[in-house]
Amino acid sequence: MLKVIVHWSQDIAVEDLKLYKERTDEYLYLVLRKRSFLLFGQYKPLYIGMAYRQSVYRRLKSHHKLNRIIKHSFGLGKIVIRMGLIELPTNSRISQDLVDDVESVLIINEQTRYNITSKKAYKGRILEVSNRGSYRPLHRRVNSVKWVKRRYASGFSLVLVLLLAFAMLYFSFSETGYQMLVKWVDYALGEMNRLWSALVGSF
Repeated sequence: MLKVIVHWSQDIAVEDLKLYKERTDEYLYLVLRKRSFLLFGQYKPLYIGMAYRQSVYRRLKSHHKLNRIIKHSFGLGKIVIRMGLIELPTNSRISQDLVDDVESVLIINEQTRYNITSKKAYKGRILEVSNRGSYRPLHRRVNSVKWVKRRYASGFSLVLVLLLAFAMLYFSFSETGYQMLVKWVDYALGEMNRLWSALVGSF
């Protein structure tokens, strides 16, 4: 099994991509939606692509997908880009086929919303991909043999959402009830933010 490392950059704003237009390294790129509301996680990975021997800026400039993602995400959060540099073992060479396989392994494991190909089947070489740098919320390690299990909302999360919706309907009929609801929501979000920070800090 060929083991590959992808080093992910920090967030790059869409309008700042032009600063990287001369970079022609063998890059992958990741399109994410950054949200300020932490209830379901701060980042949502939306699309994984490749820019072989061309800059990510030039690739995205000629790609209709980014405009579609920005349009669909209006009001839901800010779109940011991360670039991924592939590191191979010393006896391996980079190639377009290899970059394509790395991209496909990431897509089939992450199931990013706006990717169409490589979401149901993988036909490339046997690979293990380790993500480094600013890779979250991607998995730290994925491979082409055993795909990661899909992450669904837990029963507790669904019950919490239903209770919150019921409480909003119930308390919205009175000013006092509405104030109680705001305090309860503020407290609940504070606790969830604290637990999330503790969880992230444990890794």
